[in-house]
Amino acid sequence: MKQLKLLTAFILLTISVLLFFSISLTSCRKNANNELAALNIVNTADSAYNNSISYKLIPVMPAQPSFIQWESGHLNTRQIIFNATKTNGDAMEQAQYKAWALHTVDILAEANLGVLNVPTLRCEHGSFSVELGQSESASALMLNGYYVNPLTDLAPRRVPVKVIINEPVTVNSVWLHDVAIDKSNYIAAIQFSLDQLMTGIDANMMNTAEIIGNNGVILISATTNQNLYSIIISNLENNRMNVQFWPQLVNSALPATQ
Repeated sequence: MKQLKLLTAFILLTISVLLFFSISLTSCRKNANNELAALNIVNTADSAYNNSISYKLIPVMPAQPSFIQWESGHLNTRQIIFNATKTNGDAMEQAQYKAWALHTVDILAEANLGVLNVPTLRCEHGSFSVELGQSESASALMLNGYYVNPLTDLAPRRVPVKVIINEPVTVNSVWLHDVAIDKSNYIAAIQFSLDQLMTGIDANMMNTAEIIGNNGVILISATTNQNLYSIIISNLENNRMNVQFWPQLVNSALPATQ
């Protein structure tokens, strides 16, 4: 009787193990066409993957005339991310690949952010993201410039403007359709639009902004001029930036910014 109980327990344990591995393989496998990685799985990009995406950031300056002129600033990047989606019947399959990209880059100059390795895949929609965050030496985003009231006289006073963001925030590109990545190197150039950053902020809001210190700076931060700060955070998170994506060729140059 004791041997029968042990045999029964062993059989049940074996069945449980087999079921576990069966479910795991089913949830993580790719389909026959390598169309998409695992359903709702977030993967840290593996150096063994045979495709790479080089991330670049291209600043797009405000259209002129503009009541805010930017003179300097930086972005402090933490991770670069590729997002992929595909519909499968009524379900939406999603995959996300990430790689560390710890850089402080000039917000007004073209910058290389790093390389993300990804598997061969095809997806209906793909987008590219850059996660920003504060480090010991730099805020997530900082901008310096000046504001000129367009409603004043011909020689208006220039008011210094400073934007400081320390909280984590992710900059996302627009979704591209029918993205195929297949045994090659690619470039993803995200166009960081300073116009999109300030969408919803007008001259009247700047006129009534709180001015800080003896130098009369309009400081926009989490604790000062919070209404303007909230608009900028919302723009960063919700206004998707344009992106150019193409296979990397020898000595290939960036296409002209539109």
